[in-house]
Amino acid sequence: MSAGPNVHLISRQDREHPRRVAAPAAISVSGLAYSVRKRSGETLAILDNINLMVADGEFVAIVGPSGCGKSTLLNFLARLLPVQSGRVEVFGSSTGPVKGTVGYMFQQHALFPWRTVLRNTELGLEIQGSDRLERRQRCLDILAQLGLQGFADHYPSQVSGGMRQRISLARTLVGNPRIVLMDEPFGALDAQTKMLVQELFLAFWEKHRRTVLFVTHDLDEAIALSDRVIVMSARPGRVLSEYTIDLPRPRHLDALRTSTRLLQYRKQLWEDLRDEAMKVLRDKP
Repeated sequence: MSAGPNVHLISRQDREHPRRVAAPAAISVSGLAYSVRKRSGETLAILDNINLMVADGEFVAIVGPSGCGKSTLLNFLARLLPVQSGRVEVFGSSTGPVKGTVGYMFQQHALFPWRTVLRNTELGLEIQGSDRLERRQRCLDILAQLGLQGFADHYPSQVSGGMRQRISLARTLVGNPRIVLMDEPFGALDAQTKMLVQELFLAFWEKHRRTVLFVTHDLDEAIALSDRVIVMSARPGRVLSEYTIDLPRPRHLDALRTSTRLLQYRKQLWEDLRDEAMKVLRDKP
């Protein structure tokens, strides 16, 4: 693939030659395969021979057609699914709980309507038995970082959808997890709110540099936020290709959205994804 005149060539690796992470690996997945049995008795393969390494502090986005197993991969890392075949390691460990190590943010905010913004944010720390005054201060601090100061005593029904998603993000991050798993976290937001939340999250990440594995269908979002983009095939999901995003940090998303470089990255990613997306459409009744 050739780059445009003003675009640095994207570093690309294929699935036969997965990237090796020089820094200490926060996430290591090797030979991961997963299948489920349908009511008919037929076996349905979801993932096939996934090999992936993510360095400590790296921001990696995963894109791929619907149903290719992106969310399933996150569930393995959160220890929500038992490994059938292959190996999944979080900071070198393949067994045991990941409590306090991994934060998981879903597409839907899942806030409790009877708890205030502050008390929703406190939930994880409360379950861990953190000191009441300490957890309150930590939650107020992170709410302020995400532009939610002044809303601590409101209830979810009293704030906007974008604010509810930021509350969910605050709840995920306040426990200071070393790894943050994010499954289409901004996908349900309107375009303007999505841009705002992306800016706030990127500023937070560039300050704290936690390891992030970010699932999205939005190619521009994947490119603008991440250090590397993993492209998955149609089901059964495999690592089709990966691209190192060579854009300087800190990033200014307003400028990136209209840049020639982002458009070139998008073109190259879509060249890989187009045929895989068509396979999904052809399989639909």
